[in-house]
Amino acid sequence: MNYSRIVPALFIWSILTATASGQTKPPAQEPPRNIIYGELAGGLILTQGSINYERCIGDHFGVRVGAGLGYMFSNGFHGSGGGLLMLNYFTLGKGPRLEIGAGLSYSLPNNDAVITPINPTPSFSFGARFQDADDGTFSRFGATYGFRFGFPLQLSIGTMF
Repeated sequence: MNYSRIVPALFIWSILTATASGQTKPPAQEPPRNIIYGELAGGLILTQGSINYERCIGDHFGVRVGAGLGYMFSNGFHGSGGGLLMLNYFTLGKGPRLEIGAGLSYSLPNNDAVITPINPTPSFSFGARFQDADDGTFSRFGATYGFRFGFPLQLSIGTMF
């Protein structure tokens, strides 16, 4: 038997298998799934402010729960506050992500003769979402309608964990 070929082949094979077994992939880091943020929206005579919690339920969807107030200035101030439940769809990728959301807001009754509470009220949002998993920042810019006021411009800022 010719050992001059077998011994070097076994030596090379042992080095390659030892090197290959020592190279392990780092575990994939799970992106943050919880977001807490404040939101302001408004136009000329409409404004809205809210505090929200969003739980991401996959790579493209999030469920948002919030509480806030909306006001309109027309022959005096008229307002409404309450709660919000919304389902958001967002795209993946680096930089801004497209986001579309739809849900319901519930307004607390008030004695305002101009604005009668209609419960629940449809709510929606559309805009660009910025999420940075590395430092935990979250922001959004777009248009939203919730708490019966607050259209057209929206700015959200918060943190992810």
